[in-house]
Amino acid sequence: MSHVAIRVESESKMSVLADLLTVNLKERAIVFTETKQQANELFESTILREDSRVLHSDIAQHQREIALRGFHEGKFRVLIATDVAARGLDIPHVDVVILPFIPRDSETYIHRAGRCGRAGNPGTCILLYRNSNELSALELMIGIKFKRQNPPTSSDVLKKSVENAIDKAKSVPNSVVQKFLPFTKSLYPTNYPEEVYPILASKLALITGFQDKVVTRSLLWNLTDHTTVSLKHPEGAFVRKDVVYEFLTKASTKASGLITLAVGNRAAVLDIPSDSVARLVKFAEDHAQSHPNKCFEVSVLETLPELVDHVISPSQQEKSADSWTSYDRKSLPNKGYGGSSNYRQRNDRSSNYRPRDATNREDYMRRTPPRRY
Repeated sequence: MSHVAIRVESESKMSVLADLLTVNLKERAIVFTETKQQANELFESTILREDSRVLHSDIAQHQREIALRGFHEGKFRVLIATDVAARGLDIPHVDVVILPFIPRDSETYIHRAGRCGRAGNPGTCILLYRNSNELSALELMIGIKFKRQNPPTSSDVLKKSVENAIDKAKSVPNSVVQKFLPFTKSLYPTNYPEEVYPILASKLALITGFQDKVVTRSLLWNLTDHTTVSLKHPEGAFVRKDVVYEFLTKASTKASGLITLAVGNRAAVLDIPSDSVARLVKFAEDHAQSHPNKCFEVSVLETLPELVDHVISPSQQEKSADSWTSYDRKSLPNKGYGGSSNYRQRNDRSSNYRPRDATNREDYMRRTPPRRY
């Protein structure tokens, strides 16, 4: 573990602190302050706020636990804290500890510096000072000789920023890069080398905030991480739902929600998990060779075709099932066979009847036989 001291004037302390984090931060860093007000001021500054959290005694206990858990899991990389975090915490992979102010005594410095370089890992404790006499007095108290250094230069900061940007671009998943490639080639139609476009696509993903995952939703039922596909007969024959279900069973693929037919019954439209699309397409191609009369052409839909009338989404099925029995109950008269209460009881038992092919309330009322009491 190394101990570094950098002479900084008070006016430039904030900018130097940001440059130190840019140049030295690899995994996690802790910035210690003397007071809660100093910690809040650092956190509220635009230089550190994006990738940091604050921790001191005024923070509620459950918020402290959330902050420590996020810091431990790497959701953010900079923790701004008072001595609340100096004792009793065992957070691995903290490679930098920065002290913007000289601590009051040697014990405080030792405990703060001990938060980095744990379990034999390398670490650096950086102390910012203004008065050389105060630094010399601290060296005598703790018995450690600080290595004097100058603040990072602008070229050091720019070089490290470029390296960090390249590392972030390389960390973008290939699945996300593939989704941004068409936009990249439309924005830069010039004949660049082919290997340049994935780099530009990853930078676009970072700029737009989709560096981890692009959330996709299906067109039919708006299901997350699902894709809407259509199944058609190669010769344009009519499509039956039972045949589609049999085909999906053989392909080890399950439709999410109801299968819907397009107008004309020439295509089936359904939602399947996005990670099953390639497997279903491959199965359809192989199945067409062995069973040319019982095969489907699978295509991913960009827009929905015109569907048959009265399509009920899966989330509405339970609501619609309740509405059949609640409709008559609300419109019952207060008099009838055997008194109002007996009438209601008998009507409740009778209202469960509904023709199988009734599709709406008017059709149900028209086709329900009249009750005779």
